[in-house]
Amino acid sequence: MLDEPLGDTTTLRNPEVLDELQTVIEQWKRRQKLAEEQQIIELYRNFRIEYHTVKVGKPKLAVVTVTNPPVNALNERALDELNTIVDHLARREDVAAVIFTGQGTKSFVAGADIRQLLEEMHTAEEAIALPNNAHLAFRKIERMSKPCIAAINGVALGGGLEFALACHYRVADTHAEFGQPEINLRLLPGYGGTQRLPRLLHVRTNGTGLLRSLELILGGRSINASEAHEIGLVEALAQGTQDSLSVASALAREYIISDGEPRNTDRSSDMPALSDVFIHRQEQLAEWANPQASFVSDELSSILAHPRIERIVHQAGGAGRARAVERAIEAVRFGFEQGFDAGLSHEARLFATAVVDPEGGKFGIQAFLDRQSAPLPTRNPPITAEQERLLLEQSQLLPVGSPFFPGVTAIPTWQYAQAVIRDPVSGAGSHGDPADAEHQIIIPVEQPGPGQALLYILASEVNYNDIWAITGIPISLFDEHDRDWHVSGSGGIALVAGMGEDLRGEGRLKVGDLVAIYSGQSNVHAPIMGLDPMASDFVIQGYNTPDGSHQQFMLAQGPQCLPLPPDMTLEAAGSYMLNLGTAYRALFTTLGITAGRTIFIEGAATGTGLDAARSAARNGLHVIGMVSSEARAQTLRDSGARGAINRKNPQYKDIFTRVPSDPATWVAWEQAGHPMLEDFKAQNDGRLADYAVSHAGETAFARSFQLLGEPRDGHIPTLTFYGASSGYHFTFIGKPGAESPAAMLRRARLRAGEAVLIYYGVETGAQNLVDAAGLEAIEAARKMGARIVVVAYTDAQREFVLSLGFGAALRGVVSLEEIKRRLGDEFEWPETMPNLPDARRDPQGLKEAVRRFNDLIFKPIGAAVGQYLRSSDNPRGYPDLIIERAGHDALSASAMLVKPFIGRIVYFEEVGGRCYSFFAPQIWMRQRKIYMPTANIFGTHLSNAYEIVRLNDEISAGLLSITEPLLIEWPELADAHQAMWENRHAASTYIVNHALPRSGLKTKDELYEAWTAVE
Repeated sequence: MLDEPLGDTTTLRNPEVLDELQTVIEQWKRRQKLAEEQQIIELYRNFRIEYHTVKVGKPKLAVVTVTNPPVNALNERALDELNTIVDHLARREDVAAVIFTGQGTKSFVAGADIRQLLEEMHTAEEAIALPNNAHLAFRKIERMSKPCIAAINGVALGGGLEFALACHYRVADTHAEFGQPEINLRLLPGYGGTQRLPRLLHVRTNGTGLLRSLELILGGRSINASEAHEIGLVEALAQGTQDSLSVASALAREYIISDGEPRNTDRSSDMPALSDVFIHRQEQLAEWANPQASFVSDELSSILAHPRIERIVHQAGGAGRARAVERAIEAVRFGFEQGFDAGLSHEARLFATAVVDPEGGKFGIQAFLDRQSAPLPTRNPPITAEQERLLLEQSQLLPVGSPFFPGVTAIPTWQYAQAVIRDPVSGAGSHGDPADAEHQIIIPVEQPGPGQALLYILASEVNYNDIWAITGIPISLFDEHDRDWHVSGSGGIALVAGMGEDLRGEGRLKVGDLVAIYSGQSNVHAPIMGLDPMASDFVIQGYNTPDGSHQQFMLAQGPQCLPLPPDMTLEAAGSYMLNLGTAYRALFTTLGITAGRTIFIEGAATGTGLDAARSAARNGLHVIGMVSSEARAQTLRDSGARGAINRKNPQYKDIFTRVPSDPATWVAWEQAGHPMLEDFKAQNDGRLADYAVSHAGETAFARSFQLLGEPRDGHIPTLTFYGASSGYHFTFIGKPGAESPAAMLRRARLRAGEAVLIYYGVETGAQNLVDAAGLEAIEAARKMGARIVVVAYTDAQREFVLSLGFGAALRGVVSLEEIKRRLGDEFEWPETMPNLPDARRDPQGLKEAVRRFNDLIFKPIGAAVGQYLRSSDNPRGYPDLIIERAGHDALSASAMLVKPFIGRIVYFEEVGGRCYSFFAPQIWMRQRKIYMPTANIFGTHLSNAYEIVRLNDEISAGLLSITEPLLIEWPELADAHQAMWENRHAASTYIVNHALPRSGLKTKDELYEAWTAVE
């Protein structure tokens, strides 16, 4: 069968049969070969192979796709399959080139399965199997007699980068990322990174490659595709209409058609020929095999003494990674001293030792999974004063306040920004009071992408988002991005300095336009943009992203660049979008206010509260606001309000608190608020509020909800909120009233096909199977065409519900008892929202409490429910609607489980007199809604771009007004933030001046003339 000699056949009784067998075998082989040649697809568990003919008569191209979602990780089984596939492709004579790529658009290969390393590897002998298996596969790829191309379609981290390094040629999409983050886990690269990366980069970057490779290995930070191309980590970038697979295929086609002959053409160095790179790699392999002791004593020792490497090594000591760094350096040194193959073997041993080291990989992986990893080192030290002077002299940096004439003035390569930074020594975010933590720094000017504009900022809006970013409360945003700085600032006024090709082609904007900056960003290409841009990966620039408007030049998406309302000063035009836009959405979209009704507004004399109060009053509502002084009460009345509640009134002393956790105190807590309710009624014709707008946080929220009145004239009193400045643990006492499940589902606009989660067995007790109210809710959802998942308290209740014949509508039943039995201490079902530490006094404690809630409650129940509801447009299996139950306080869990932005939580039973609690950002930032029989709580956020256009229309029509801001100068920004942080700001709105020569300008012509006059 394998064409091996049979040996002596003379002893066989019937040797003539061998000829017949040989004929049959040859016929079988021909059929198999024909079948292989005609087969286009082969499927494996973790891989897919496609075979493509590029020209008749020529060998084929094989495209291998890693299909191991969600991140295409290389676990043990995937490596076994990869070895099989590589052997198979190496033997096939009809395949001339191979492309490896990843499924989807996010990941090429994101690395190894670290949970497997943590949970299954307990001895070095067990742990070494993975790197040995990876080395075997990657060496086969590297030594294959046909070229292998990595088409890198997303992140290539850790083992993913090492996979790509084993290929002979690398093509990357522009959004790809590269890195060796193992050091963050107290590990070292174990799949060949310490051997291939230094060697490949050393010969490609004029001597700096070794330095860059050690920065990647020891620093653990990732780089983008552009930088990877610059340092020679990838041979080609897919740009414009290209993608990495199409570029790789074109290179392979050329190679196959030319029979692999070298192509000594005038080809750009950005796209070297595959044949040339393949031949060079084969030559390199021969060189790598030889020990290079002199290289170690000369160049490697010199690089290890480089200040950039010494800084990384020093930081590793403080972060607990000193041993990991030592192991990585030892692996690199050993490989150069002993040769490439010996280096790979030694790397595998060091990796296995690190994996099972209790203070190494075991500690590092667990800390990473718990989101408690020590910071990684910063990439570069700050720009020095001498460097700043040189940049200014060379016009690569503009002084703050410089005139800038788009299309005429050259765009500099560097710029000033106001930011909070990572500590250059520890790598941790240097958070604190704004006066101490915010600094002027110098950072690069970025280039716009296809749908982006580069803006020269004239003035930028100052708001509380800045303060949360600077103070790191409730979370450090350095945990959410990889930059060494966080530039805050959401919104402002700017000149268009440059545009990407798509935005230019749209024809709406041109270089030189004066625009107001809307600060919301979304995935503008997602189909659900039509629902609401905020349902499509919505973020606030300068808070959720590190590239806000407190810098001289800023990138913005096209929809962020809006025309100015007429007859408005430039400083006013740059000051209102976040504050007034937030108030606008709260009033007109979320609440849908109606003239003649009454609204209560927290913090109604400053900021968004004042904007909301003025807007509501101008639209015919009776406004009563909460203030902190009589002077502010007068400001509110002057803005059109009917009345004010002064929270500093002695009779309200100590009433602004969370609802206590002890049920025995709930009645007394409610009664303590009655004087405030009577005060409100006295100012509102004896009635409580129809609407409430909250943003002051946990201390005020419960009382604002208490101020909601009873339903009247078909209106259900509703509270909306968009902030939590005094804390995130929200509580409230329910309002009396009950309704049928069907009526509540209609009110929440349940549509056929939507996914609904229903709790069952809440008050029945473990032995009672029948939950009549729960069954009524299931039947109501079934009749409306919902896809239902039930969460029962016990296994017996689960089996009972399954036995009732709800049909295909019931997709599954989850038992909390079963989850607890399976996960033990790793699952806790909440009796109420766990206590959260004070965000200001103990931000780390708050972060840990939220992480614990996420790990012990949300993830287990989310995984159990999600398995029944996952779909292509809902990969995590979030329910669209949750039918909550009055008898338990699981609202904090439901607020995390229900689908963001369009998710609804519905109560139908009597909730009056009971306390409920939730984590505020889950409702407010994700704009989820809570429906109860006689009241609603709706989360709200910043207006979307279309709502800002409508807002501008209303401003132009005189229906809304903008408070003229206080214009502060660039050096005063940190002091202004500090004043806001301490609630002693003098103005309701601040805007910081970047380049306005004076206040009061209204047009670009006036701006240009003023600049000229100054010059």
